[in-house]
Amino acid sequence: MKCLESDDNRLLIALIRKHSLTEVKKLICQGVSVTGHRAWTPLHEAAYQGNADMIEVLIAAGAEVDLLNKYEETPLELSILGVASESYIRCAKILIANGVRL
Repeated sequence: MKCLESDDNRLLIALIRKHSLTEVKKLICQGVSVTGHRAWTPLHEAAYQGNADMIEVLIAAGAEVDLLNKYEETPLELSILGVASESYIRCAKILIANGVRL
């Protein structure tokens, strides 16, 4: 499934890049959707950053684990790129536990 575009997600992605978990939670509580942006979803960014805590928050808020970015990559594929780090391994495990298609 392709990602849908959403301007709100650009703000979420910027906050994820700053590792601002509290601010991301606030936006989600205010109703900002986590479903994704055509080019890059918040979940893609969190997986790319190896931010497992952020991944858990986004999935709990309804982020779809199998959305493809514009390069046809899933968040799981991005988390595997950094597999040398324990945080990336944790990210991959969370995505798999939440139903990502392998």
